[in-house]
Amino acid sequence: MVRVLAMVVSIAAVADFCYRAYIASDCFEASFDASGREAGPRSAIDTDECRAVITSRDVRMRLDAAALVVAMMTLIGASVMLSHARSSTKRMVLGVEAAMLVVAAAYCLLWMLSFR
Repeated sequence: MVRVLAMVVSIAAVADFCYRAYIASDCFEASFDASGREAGPRSAIDTDECRAVITSRDVRMRLDAAALVVAMMTLIGASVMLSHARSSTKRMVLGVEAAMLVVAAAYCLLWMLSFR
């Protein structure tokens, strides 16, 4: 059950990430050279609506990335616990997973504190 929930959260996070990127792409315009090819990076359209879309996109995409990391760690942990690997291998993988969760949590906390 935990693995199914982790997979659902992963799929939802990836889908929302892609949707936010697609919506925000309307707020960037391309610059073209003389031959009609796209030249250089896209520039943001400077309107209040686009500024709001880009800002909310950044926030939501970071949350999606954090949710995906936690879901993947949960999925790995549940899979390792159900596997037939030796106990020393399970301990090593779960130890690395715990360290990754600490790093992900620190990243999320520092990111949330940066808005204050």
